[in-house]
This record gives sequence, C-alpha cells and structure tokens, in this order.
Amino acid sequence: NWWRRQGHSLAVEDLDDVLGFKPELLVIGKGVSGLMGIPASTKKTLQEKGIELIAKNTGQAWGIFNEQIEKGRKVVGAFHLTC
Repeated sequence: NWWRRQGHSLAVEDLDDVLGFKPELLVIGKGVSGLMGIPASTKKTLQEKGIELIAKNTGQAWGIFNEQIEKGRKVVGAFHLTC
C-alpha cells in the first residue's frame, strides 16, 4: 500500500521508500483520470537526484513501466489507483 500525505498531491516525503531503491527512472501513475498533482518541488528533488520522471494517467503509466522493465532499466513505479 502507498499512502500519501495529501491524497491528490505527491510530496517528496511520499517517495522515501521509492528513492531508497535509487532508480534511474520513476514512473508515476496519477490516477485513472490523471488528477494527482506533482508539485514543482517534488520534480526538482527527483531531477537533483538524477532520476528521470514519467507521470501519466495510471493506465498509461503501467504500460510504460512494463516497457521499461523489459528494456532492462532500473525503474520504480508508484501508481495512484483512483481518480
């Protein structure tokens, strides 16, 4: 399970477990309709850590995640399942 501080906004603190894996790519599923927001501060932190970010609605993100796994990339996915 993945709980965020605010259900529809992704804070840096929400990614503590994810960042522990030191991925080269983080794929975020922003919900069925793509309503979960990603603040500039979260994007900046990922950029500073050298982590590429792809954020799409969850259906698209899941497909991208699988494609990147098949390519052998060090990828982590975090998927908001509602909204």
